[in-house]
Amino acid sequence: MNLEYSVVIYWSKEDQAFLSHALELPGAMADGKTKEEALQNLEVVIGEWIETAKEEGRKIPPPMDAAEHQRSFQEFRESVEQYVKREVETAVSRVLQDIARSQNELGIWGSSVFVGGTVQNDPSERWKIIGGR
Repeated sequence: MNLEYSVVIYWSKEDQAFLSHALELPGAMADGKTKEEALQNLEVVIGEWIETAKEEGRKIPPPMDAAEHQRSFQEFRESVEQYVKREVETAVSRVLQDIARSQNELGIWGSSVFVGGTVQNDPSERWKIIGGR
């Protein structure tokens, strides 16, 4: 079989075997006692993967070249960075909302504290009221 798909082979300490993956074909993986055996077994798996995909009418991804892998990696990296940025912004927003809610519950507005019907503007008094020294 002509192996055109991108392959990763690595040692699995847990399995005590070499594992091989065809990157473009989800779930296409094999193992072996040697790198060569893992690769030979993967060639069989790739053939079966493609045969099954044809039988089920699924799309068969084409092999990718180095430039396509680089683009794919860059797109993945950018999507992860955008996701992390959104999650951090959401978390910070929640924390700020919780702080604002806590300040409102304590009667704190801006730089003043509302205590017993009067507004305290003295910073040292504000810290005493909210638990500072």
